[in-house]
Amino acid sequence: MSSENERESLKPGLAVGVLVFNNRNEVLLGQRHSRIGDKTWALPGGKVEKGETVMEAAKRELLEEVGMIAEKTRFISVAFETFYGLDYMTFGVVATAKGKPQEKEKAIGSWKWFPLINLNISLFAPSERIIRNYLAGKFRSRAPLSSI
Repeated sequence: MSSENERESLKPGLAVGVLVFNNRNEVLLGQRHSRIGDKTWALPGGKVEKGETVMEAAKRELLEEVGMIAEKTRFISVAFETFYGLDYMTFGVVATAKGKPQEKEKAIGSWKWFPLINLNISLFAPSERIIRNYLAGKFRSRAPLSSI
């Protein structure tokens, strides 16, 4: 392996998780069906693609995975974490969205709305961190939601 490839392999992946609430202040979660985090519940989200901003990735993932269109977004957290043997810089975004959740990907079996407080389900590790940071107010921006 060349030194350039070695350096590239040491870089963490970039990922985003999107907190979407309904009018009852419930958060949208999907049950994963994949080798990583199987049967855990996760926020919509995924990898940030090359040349894409975090907000662009959040909007794309929400549309691809759930079929919902993000209207306004706000950055709320960032964490460097290792899970399932992989290093990631995971960004949390809160968004307002229009549309109804649809099952668009095989990796997510179903989307359901859950009350954010006292979640008594098995959460995907990165989603759990984003939710905990949101509830604790860590890294929370006081800026209004934007349509950026």
